[in-house]
Amino acid sequence: MTNDYLDTDAELENTLLSAPFAGRQAVFARIQQYLIDPSDRHALLFMGRKSIGKSATLLQCQKVLGEHVIGCYLPLNDTVVADESTWLTYLYHYTNFAVQKYQLNIDRLPDAPDEPDSYRDWFANEYLLELSKLIRPHRRWIWLIDDVEFLIKA
Repeated sequence: MTNDYLDTDAELENTLLSAPFAGRQAVFARIQQYLIDPSDRHALLFMGRKSIGKSATLLQCQKVLGEHVIGCYLPLNDTVVADESTWLTYLYHYTNFAVQKYQLNIDRLPDAPDEPDSYRDWFANEYLLELSKLIRPHRRWIWLIDDVEFLIKA
């Protein structure tokens, strides 16, 4: 399984996942609590200075949070997000890759539209609806967006 969007980041992900990892139990507990609280549906943000383990923590979330949480790690450090349709295309490809990684049937998800102008409606009203059906009610989907400042600058 290959993904053109992951070429440079796959090596980083493999390196971070294979490194020994200790601590951060409080961080994982906070994320777990956030995920099980139905009243809290806002974004959860972890900030900090460079090289303190934010990326490694996000990658470990996929392992630590259990089978009921499906994580999609999105590194933005080498990504140029020029506009909304570029961002949604990127999100779509990474999401599909994560679905395949969890061995879910990607064929049930709708293909992206040809016209970038219609991406927002398609993503919100078709794609996410089918994604929700695919992961079923007993699981949660979580996007783990790394280097979010690159998205904010777009």
